[in-house]
Amino acid sequence: MTARCSCCSVLLMGLRSFGWLGRRNDYASLTRLLREPTLPFVMTNASVLLDALVEPMRRTIVERLASRPAAVTDLARDLPITRSAVSQHLQILKSAGLVTDRAVGTRRIYAVEPEALAVLRAYFDTFWTRSLTAFRDAAEQPEDTP
Repeated sequence: MTARCSCCSVLLMGLRSFGWLGRRNDYASLTRLLREPTLPFVMTNASVLLDALVEPMRRTIVERLASRPAAVTDLARDLPITRSAVSQHLQILKSAGLVTDRAVGTRRIYAVEPEALAVLRAYFDTFWTRSLTAFRDAAEQPEDTP
C-alpha cells in the first residue's frame, strides 16, 4: 500500500533522505516508524534539495531529466561541460535525492525523482498559501473613508 496523502509522501521522502526508511514508499512502514519512541521529529528536507539546485548547471540537468530520463553521455552531448563533470553533478543530485538511476546494460539511466519535486512544490506552496491568505485578509479589511 502506498502513502495515502501528500503529507505522508513528504514525510516518507524526509525519512528516506535521513536514511531512516528504505526505498519502499508504504504507509505501513511510516506507521511503524511513527510509533517508535526514538524517532525524532522530522521536517521536510527541502533545504538539501534547494542547496543541490543552487548551481545553474545542476538546474539545467534536472530540467533536461524532467523531460525524459537520460544517460550521462546523452546529457553531456548538449552541455558545455565534460562527461566527468556531468557525472559529478549527477552524483550530487542523486545524494540529495533529486535524481535516481538504474542500470540498463553498461549504462546508467538517470531520471528525476518525482517525490523530491513534490517536496519542493510543497515547500514553495507554503509561501503561496501565506501570500494568498495575506491578500485575502487585506482585501477583506474595511476601507477607511476620510
